[in-house]
Amino acid sequence: MQVTYPSAHKWIEPVTEEAMSELGKNNRARLRSTLNRLEETTITHEVVPLSDAVLEWFTPLYNESIGSKLNPKVHDIHAATLGKGSDVQYCALIVHEDNEPIGATIFSLRTHVLSIAFRIYPQQWKSASVQANPSLYSEYLINRYAWQKGYKKISHGKDRNPYGINANIGLAVFKLSVGCSAYLPTTPYDICTIDTDTIGEDILILAQPENGNRITNAYLCIENANLDRYQHVQKYPEQLSVTVIER
Repeated sequence: MQVTYPSAHKWIEPVTEEAMSELGKNNRARLRSTLNRLEETTITHEVVPLSDAVLEWFTPLYNESIGSKLNPKVHDIHAATLGKGSDVQYCALIVHEDNEPIGATIFSLRTHVLSIAFRIYPQQWKSASVQANPSLYSEYLINRYAWQKGYKKISHGKDRNPYGINANIGLAVFKLSVGCSAYLPTTPYDICTIDTDTIGEDILILAQPENGNRITNAYLCIENANLDRYQHVQKYPEQLSVTVIER
């Protein structure tokens, strides 16, 4: 089967007054439980203007995390933010535990959208025993902050397509789970074609839309033995309809 796809795509999440409304049922339950127990933990957060001091501890954390991922594309964070010398305002949402920063979301405040540039969080808390992991909790915080600032949407950045080759399929699952939908990028991209009969690894291909700029269809090409691992990508058909092709 021939599949045409864009070489990259962007993810957009709607912002609502109820910061959990775009999340799935299970994630909402995890967050409510976590918020109810937050005072029992050492978890705190802050939003600060991005500075060289923030980048000094964030950049090594980012480089270590990204460098360990599949086909990593490591960015020069300073050059992409403070080094631009533009009028764009960059900020950092920093999550702390035990009085130490454990992860952060670096974002910019644009005219019509809060745009996430970089985000790194550990998979688990250091000592807190709560249901929402750091990534999910930070997603709630950034959504709430965006609403307070009057934004109606959050850009979750641009990813290379397909997943499984350029990034883990789990990254797409996470972005879908927090309410994102995929769109064609506003910057130049390539239109590519792949024959699914020639694929030798598990991949998720977001297909080029026939009309408009929203991507609504995707193909999960996967070995049957691995299907359970990524089946959650099919849980969000209103955002992305995923067809499974077993290889």
